[in-house]
Amino acid sequence: MAAREDREVTIGGRALSLSEYAEINAELSLAPQHSTAILANHLLNEPRWEAFDEAWEAKLSEALDTQSQEDAPPLLVTDYSEAFQRALARHAGAPLEFERFLALLGELRRGNSLPRALAQARVTLAQFLAAQSYWTRESMNDPALAARLFGRPV
Repeated sequence: MAAREDREVTIGGRALSLSEYAEINAELSLAPQHSTAILANHLLNEPRWEAFDEAWEAKLSEALDTQSQEDAPPLLVTDYSEAFQRALARHAGAPLEFERFLALLGELRRGNSLPRALAQARVTLAQFLAAQSYWTRESMNDPALAARLFGRPV
């Protein structure tokens, strides 16, 4: 596991952990129009959030910069990604059913724009992203599912 100091950023006496940073980013990605309320729920305001966001982005970028091409992604980046995906799934609700997700992918493969395909399917971008993450993860352990998802044997 990465060192403890890699797991939080402190600004003005307020610490923000990696998992809380991922949680807030997931909430903001799902409901950007409610950013003021989301930040307030986490005892933050816009200027303080921007400072934390910049600090975390710098920390994550630095971790990526130290990685060679042959290395696995840095643990800090992997942990952030996993925490973000868990938070996204938690806040987005249940993923789309597989058949419905496949139908939506089919529309995209036929050249429909993402906004149009989402509107026709009555699916939000957040639902689509959560489903994409969920079904991609599921397909890693299920070759038959992967073949249907990617349209070819994996």
